Amino acid sequence: MTALGFVILIALVVLGVPLWISILATATYFVFCVIDIDPLLLGTLMFGSVSNSVILIAVPLFILSGQLMSKGGALQPIIRLSHAFLGHIPGGPAYALIAANIVFAAMSGSGLAAVVGFAPIMIPVLTGLGYSLSFAVGLLICSSTLANIIPPAITPIFYGYITKTSVITLWTAGIIPGLMTALFLCITVYIYTRRGHYTRLPAADWRERKQALKEAWPIILMPVFVLAPLYGGVATPTEVSSIAAVYSLLLGTVFYRKLNFRLTLEAFHSTVSIMARVFIIVVVALLLNAIVTYVRLPFQISDWLSGLELNWIWFMAIIAFAFLLMGAFLDPSAIMLVAVPILLPTILSLGIDKVSFGIFNSLAVNIAGITPPYGLVLFAAMGMLNLPFHFVARACLMFYPALILALILIAFIPEISTWLPNLIGR
Repeated sequence: MTALGFVILIALVVLGVPLWISILATATYFVFCVIDIDPLLLGTLMFGSVSNSVILIAVPLFILSGQLMSKGGALQPIIRLSHAFLGHIPGGPAYALIAANIVFAAMSGSGLAAVVGFAPIMIPVLTGLGYSLSFAVGLLICSSTLANIIPPAITPIFYGYITKTSVITLWTAGIIPGLMTALFLCITVYIYTRRGHYTRLPAADWRERKQALKEAWPIILMPVFVLAPLYGGVATPTEVSSIAAVYSLLLGTVFYRKLNFRLTLEAFHSTVSIMARVFIIVVVALLLNAIVTYVRLPFQISDWLSGLELNWIWFMAIIAFAFLLMGAFLDPSAIMLVAVPILLPTILSLGIDKVSFGIFNSLAVNIAGITPPYGLVLFAAMGMLNLPFHFVARACLMFYPALILALILIAFIPEISTWLPNLIGR
């Protein structure tokens, strides 16, 4: 009977039924056909699990921060600063886009906002300098995944909430893996551009670089104002998310003066639209998690895997493949919210570090999120650039190896994630 519930879930997803309806239908099947529970408790389970969590408030605030920066003119100074220092070297504009995504990641934690904000700025620049459109689009989408690892990334917030792991520890653990992933993307750029005949940007003199720094200094200081209170122990992740939102509003209205009332409303509208889509999945997924825990499914799976005598290496390999496969049909947040609670007993029984697995999981589900035929970031890029979906999806392929290599190293060398938190005592 339990297995039939997940057959129903898979069948509904494959048939194209909206994901939240598919999960809710599966949960309803469990309530009426598998377990003896009052159906009136459904509403309490669905909304109580979210409304009682303060940490989840950080998610919409970080998304709002990214939307305000995107619409308030805060991205152009990042690009100009990156171009001033990197634009003149071979492949420089491409490296500048990766660097800009790193900076933006440290301010907003939203990969979707990075794609929406950088697409109209960087794609024309790269194609105008001789880079192919597929190269530019693929680099933009794949480098946007850095925002889901580098603090203050949103994905670890969900993971921390599910597994009762410190979000601060997860954010600290994501710094080195995020920079390593960026390095692999840079190596990919080097391989693809070393023999190409691309136009370079004129070398900026130090006066121009000083001017670029002058324009970008409010943005450069933002991670300090956002993360310093967090690591100083004077603010929680939820509180720093509100600092990020207010700071982003000030960037657009006071420093760059491009954020008017209409654009501010658009930023709020975009945030509400994204969060409505995300949180309906969160709510029904948490309901399903409560039900499968009630029927002890996670522990049954743990016992079954223990009987197979798999070591942690085989387990991580299977999970990586499964996550990437699920990404073809499921939303990244749904993969995490449904799969992690089911796998958690097995993770603990195999001695896998929860923090290391959290960073592995964050990158895996976001690679899955740019895997066709499903992928919100792919659809966002398609809409922004007015390109066919198959072109956008295929453009990512040249940068997939960099992301997969980073995923493999994070999976099999846990110290990449755990070294820094252990060093600073987080």
